[in-house]
Amino acid sequence: MTAIHRTMFVTLLLVSVVAVTSCRTAQTTFEEAAVSGYRKMGITWSDGEKTQIFVRTLERNGQLALCSYAISGFKPGDGDAEKKMFAVNRLIVDGHDIGSAQFIPVYKRDAFAPFRANCVQTTVPWERGLARADISMDGPNRFVMSY
Repeated sequence: MTAIHRTMFVTLLLVSVVAVTSCRTAQTTFEEAAVSGYRKMGITWSDGEKTQIFVRTLERNGQLALCSYAISGFKPGDGDAEKKMFAVNRLIVDGHDIGSAQFIPVYKRDAFAPFRANCVQTTVPWERGLARADISMDGPNRFVMSY
């Protein structure tokens, strides 16, 4: 095999891996009214403030979908840490990397309901066990916990 053929083979292999990975994580976004069925997770910040994150999994078109919204623990105008946190954290559902948590809308704690949740539909096939799947965020600090 010549150097040119090896380079073409490696390039083709890399393109194939990227294509398969992209298909697995492709997402469709939608929103819904944030009503019942959401589980509450939370972050306690170093200053004692808390951010509540509400999440739920559902079946949509035979695929796993995840809906979420958050209630800010910070006073209006002090939520930069939350925005940065959601931007760098990835959502994990039952071991499946759903992607960035940046899509989650953050409402101020003094906002009035009804809230809207943003959702992502993945290409992960739906299984019944995903209805109560373990949901977490994985990022630089891994600091989301259920409470």
